[in-house]
Amino acid sequence: GKALAGNSSNAQPANDPEILGGAIVVYAVIGDNERAASYVAPALKAGQSLYDLENDPDLKELRQEPAYQQAVRPFKQ
Repeated sequence: GKALAGNSSNAQPANDPEILGGAIVVYAVIGDNERAASYVAPALKAGQSLYDLENDPDLKELRQEPAYQQAVRPFKQ
């Protein structure tokens, strides 16, 4: 939307690890692990801590998902 327009990197939530990481937790908590997993790779690319994802108790179920495991694999090397 127009609220996100502009050249400032702050206007790009898609590149904000806090927003992306928050989306992962929100979707995982409501049980939408497929959608939560879709945010994992973008969040990690944006600077989200893999350690935090791997240790967050709210993401315990998500970490069992093949989509999650596939998303984090390149970041574990």
